[in-house]
Amino acid sequence: MRITEYCVKRPIFTAIIYVVLLILSFISLAKLPVDLMPEITLPMLTVITSYPGANAQDIETKITKTIEDAVRTVPGIDSAESTSKEGVSVVRAKFKWGTSLDTASNDIRDRLEYIKSRLPEEADSSRVIKFNTSAIPILFMGANAKESYDRLNEIMEKDIADNLRSVPGVGAVYVRGGRIREIQVVLDINKMNAYNISLNQVTAKIQQENVTTPAGSVYEGKKKYSLRVPGEYTTVAELSRTLLACYQGKPVYISDIAEVKDDYQEALKRIHVNQKSGGFIVVQKQSGVNTVTVSRGVREKLAAILPTLPKDIDVKILMDNSDFIVNSINSLKGSVYWGGILVILVLLFFLRNLRASFIVALEIPTSLLVAFIFVYFNGWTINILTLASLAIAIGMVVDNAIVVIDNIYRHLSEGERPQEAAIFGAAEISAAILGSTLTTVVIFLPLIFVGGFLQIYFKQLAYIVTITLMSSLFVAYTLSPMLAGKMLSLKTLHINGNAGSNKIADRFFRWSEKWFERLDEKYRQTLGWALHNRKKVIGGASAIFVISLLMFPLVGTEFFPREDQGFLQLRIELPRGTNVDETEKVVGKIEQILQDEVKELKMLMVDMGESREAMGSVQGGRKELPNAADFFGKLVPKEQRKRSDLEIIEAVRPKIEKIPGLSKINFSSQDPMQQAIMGGGKALTIELYGDDLTKGAELSDQISGMMAKITGVKDVEVSFEQGNPEIWVRVDRDKAT
Repeated sequence: MRITEYCVKRPIFTAIIYVVLLILSFISLAKLPVDLMPEITLPMLTVITSYPGANAQDIETKITKTIEDAVRTVPGIDSAESTSKEGVSVVRAKFKWGTSLDTASNDIRDRLEYIKSRLPEEADSSRVIKFNTSAIPILFMGANAKESYDRLNEIMEKDIADNLRSVPGVGAVYVRGGRIREIQVVLDINKMNAYNISLNQVTAKIQQENVTTPAGSVYEGKKKYSLRVPGEYTTVAELSRTLLACYQGKPVYISDIAEVKDDYQEALKRIHVNQKSGGFIVVQKQSGVNTVTVSRGVREKLAAILPTLPKDIDVKILMDNSDFIVNSINSLKGSVYWGGILVILVLLFFLRNLRASFIVALEIPTSLLVAFIFVYFNGWTINILTLASLAIAIGMVVDNAIVVIDNIYRHLSEGERPQEAAIFGAAEISAAILGSTLTTVVIFLPLIFVGGFLQIYFKQLAYIVTITLMSSLFVAYTLSPMLAGKMLSLKTLHINGNAGSNKIADRFFRWSEKWFERLDEKYRQTLGWALHNRKKVIGGASAIFVISLLMFPLVGTEFFPREDQGFLQLRIELPRGTNVDETEKVVGKIEQILQDEVKELKMLMVDMGESREAMGSVQGGRKELPNAADFFGKLVPKEQRKRSDLEIIEAVRPKIEKIPGLSKINFSSQDPMQQAIMGGGKALTIELYGDDLTKGAELSDQISGMMAKITGVKDVEVSFEQGNPEIWVRVDRDKAT
């Protein structure tokens, strides 16, 4: 081949090309962010609409159906599903893979604006949310306090969260839990009636007075001043002295009909950290930044913040996604390194020549590093899939170089000069190695065209393996012949083993040569038997093939292999209508069981009740309810415990199931990140469709009962739930008038 001849005759030019490629590879590798998985944007948009005070039926009829009908008309939509719960409507629109979500979100907003007049005036504006794996929190921290508990929310927000937001790469920091300050105006209905003042008058007056009004600008000489009339309340006394009206010639203030208190909001959501009331902090990273670097920066910043906090505040990290990333990446790095070392040792054993082994082994880092240039310019990350792709390719990249060096070796043994042997040896088998490489590439290349969710994963695998193999082909055509022409000769190849020499290399060559001769003789005998017993060979191979096919159904299948990541999750629900106070009592019993029975437990956090933002329905698929609680337990590392996470779950399950009043119990050993990515779904889901909710509820109960009786099936759950108990006040219009 001309390219081979050109590179062999111009070694400096060839060396410069590869030096430049390696420099670009190392620069790309240094700039690549590290993450667990490729960045995934699921083709789904979620529309959330809050309607405070409305029950689930009103939400469905007045909001959900209207929005769902409008969303279904958006181009590219595949399906739409909705959840209607007290105070909140959630509509999820799933689109076909490849649909532009930016365009789709604009289309949805246009339709929401069009139907806005058909929604209740009291409903809040709808929010359209797009899910991306880069928005998954990378850190969960729990905090509790004793004397400072009343200020815990303020401390977490101002002293911790505000400082963490300044860390490079941090996208958002959210705070939940603790007591939130609130100014309360407690009205006395009897005094209001006495002064003939209505509730609307009080709220309107407070809204009217609690404003800061811009008043234009004034000029004084060469200066211009902006005018403002500050009117927002700064003290409780100011609010108490707000004038409401005049009654019989006397002014009536808020203090005359109400008590104004500087207090705290009602705790609808409660959080326990290690059996103490507390809160948690969630950290999200920016898209495209290095998860490990951001996590390290947050930890360093947190270490600097903690000494400045009150001594009774205890902050612990429940989950750090970078830990699992680092462990996984290091494990794969070790596999790649050991794979490379073993490949080199095998080459050295069979080639029995340091220089030839070096030339072949040099193809491994050269071909693998070039792949990082491709990864960088495609905006990908170093993750499990990219490293797994390199681990798959590491054994294949040396095939071409081995064939080239072996053929050059043959030409040298025939007396050709090194440069001629390198050119003619590589040219003779150029078509053969091209064909063998392409036969491997065509196995991986079709994975690029796989559609749907699998494309996200297998596309990177196919591209990286293909680029790596084609790089190894280019190296076999250029670098390997050039080095062979410079480094190999008859003297360096131990053609005769240098008989009589006591050098280790010569002795090893003579010993291995005898071993290879015996191996060659055994192979000749085996091949001769096979040629004389064709029917037996074909029959035996066919039998092995058929047996393999028959055994295939016996092998279990799953989308992702299960790993013990040291997390325990438990969700409990009490009967509908149970308030958060009763839920907290049951939570205390379960916390005590876990502390007593699970000695491997390092940290335990419980999230119960519902937040005013109603975001739990879109964060990991969890439903926030006053009668529900979610437990998150962190175990010590696997090396420090004898039981697996599943064994621990099965050990505590019977004791928790004996607690009276529980209507639902669901265990999981997935970490919160994995649940957010995969939606937190069960291994098997059965969907029922129909317009009659009553009939659907009956059928779902029957099916769940049948499934619960199957051996090995646990935690059967029905998504349909009855609404909260209600008290209806029917007004007699005739008497009211």
